[in-house]
Amino acid sequence: MNTVTVTIDGVQLPPMKEDGLTVIPHKLWASNSGRNSCTGEFVGDLIAVKYELQLSWEDITDDELAVIDAAVNSLRPFLTVRFCPVKAKGYITRQFYAGDPQYPVRKWRKSETVYGSVNVDLIEK
Repeated sequence: MNTVTVTIDGVQLPPMKEDGLTVIPHKLWASNSGRNSCTGEFVGDLIAVKYELQLSWEDITDDELAVIDAAVNSLRPFLTVRFCPVKAKGYITRQFYAGDPQYPVRKWRKSETVYGSVNVDLIEK
């Protein structure tokens, strides 16, 4: 179980699987960026680094899925997300939007459902 916590709008998400958090820092370049037609070298201005978070859970219950679903699958366009991109930096808070979550059903039981690898991507605003 992954001990790194991610919160969305103040609600802590259930613990992710061991390798269930991938942090991707995307570099955003200004519109003047590209290859110089004379030298072939890349030129331009770096304007920001925006994060993408790929979150994944395994074998979660209906109750755990309900927490995830309420956090990422609502009509709110932007979410306040607290996460730790690098241990040395500590936790930071940024605005994100959620991609389309995936909820594969692994087992149906009388009292609950067990879900397989549940995945959600969060992309910084």
